[in-house]
Amino acid sequence: MMFFRNRQPIRLRSRSSLSDEVVRPQSRTAGQAGFTMLQLIIVVAIILVLSAAVFTWIDPVAKIGETKNNKRTQDINIIATAIAEYSGDHKGVLPVIGEVATSTKKVLCSSQSGSTLDCDGDSAICLKVDDPDFYKYLSEFPYDPDKDSSEDTGYYLFKDSNGQLEVGACDTYDNESISRTLSIKVTCPAYAGGECWYVSYDRVGDDCDDVCAEYNLTCVNNAVYGPDVDSEETGFCALNQAFGYMGELRCASGCSSSDSSSGPPANQNGASACYYRTHPVVCSGSTSGFFSVCPCE
Repeated sequence: MMFFRNRQPIRLRSRSSLSDEVVRPQSRTAGQAGFTMLQLIIVVAIILVLSAAVFTWIDPVAKIGETKNNKRTQDINIIATAIAEYSGDHKGVLPVIGEVATSTKKVLCSSQSGSTLDCDGDSAICLKVDDPDFYKYLSEFPYDPDKDSSEDTGYYLFKDSNGQLEVGACDTYDNESISRTLSIKVTCPAYAGGECWYVSYDRVGDDCDDVCAEYNLTCVNNAVYGPDVDSEETGFCALNQAFGYMGELRCASGCSSSDSSSGPPANQNGASACYYRTHPVVCSGSTSGFFSVCPCE
């Protein structure tokens, strides 16, 4: 059928002819948008790598462990500085009671529990701070973030192979070594009350003047220490335990307070019984049948 518009013929198409010309979707060519399987694999791989990197960066276990190690490093520096200042003002001695050994890392503590404490594979009684003057240099006793009191600080004292004092952390995250070696030489057989202590096994019943003279030293008259007791106020004899005798157990047979007002702390001859002092030491005093433990300088 034909019509005329402006004298031009117009042909009307039939419905069937229109359906033949319906536009059909064209397939994508390489230049059009979309993801191929390879591209999807690459994107997923990138996401996985980034996720792993982010998790590592924010790994809570590692972050907590590193934070604790930072606290340990700060504590070690605080303790080491306080000990160095105290020692410099106290003739090079240490503020603890007992022996600082080369073979065992001993935990530093504010009170004696009476039990051995573990430190980096070692087990020993702790080294209790025994001189109140030390707290002039250390206002607050720090302890390891995994510990709950200064009765077991988690920090140790140790005499290294050069005879110098080492302060360190017993346990750390990821086994990181956290310690500090001081210029302080550990020269005393044992420490207590801010003094060096010695013993002589040459003769039973020597007084402290004689004991110190054997080391070319002088007895410190009226020296005090302790109380050398545990947290239950039971005699512990940490000072006496620093001195063994012919391989015997140290003070295993008992630790008692000396009733004498003049005798020094002492270890019994031929036995493992000990006496600790509750009175100032009198250098001329001694206890019959015992080896005198004496403060010398």
